Amino acid sequence: MGNSLADQLLKAGMVSKQKVKKVKSQKQKQERMRRHNKIEQVDEAKQLAAKAEAEKLARDRELNRQRKEAAERKALTAQARQLIETHRLDRAEGDIPYRFSVAGRIQTLRMLPEQRRQLVNGLLAIVLLDERFELVPLDVVDKIEQRVPELVVHRGQADTAEDDTDDYAGYEIPDDLMW
Repeated sequence: MGNSLADQLLKAGMVSKQKVKKVKSQKQKQERMRRHNKIEQVDEAKQLAAKAEAEKLARDRELNRQRKEAAERKALTAQARQLIETHRLDRAEGDIPYRFSVAGRIQTLRMLPEQRRQLVNGLLAIVLLDERFELVPLDVVDKIEQRVPELVVHRGQADTAEDDTDDYAGYEIPDDLMW
């Protein structure tokens, strides 16, 4: 090893023979200790590289999870869309307006009298499809809510409040009362 860095520095007169021997002996001692004790010396560069690799793997895992969730959301939205398109009721000749509130705004939907009666009785619901409202049967609404609940904007409910709470139930009407 006539061309080692230590030899070159020695020839140039930058270091002494004693200093070269001392460095070589320290290096040999460290190597012997490593072999006998099977202890690896801490290499900061390796640790930093391993840490960076672990961070990259975690970042990649998170991105993959987000992509998978987005794909699942997209698939569920497509399923809900297909349910709405196949089960929506035709309102082409509807002339009865039905008003309902969506996000603080009053919306109007024209429908047939029979459809309005079914909506009021809780047999139909109003769902949102491409910025327009559609009427669908209640059994389909349950399937849509399982997939994308925010598409259901108004669910018709039967008016049972009148039957449940009769304010004058405890008072009898006299037979001789004339209206």
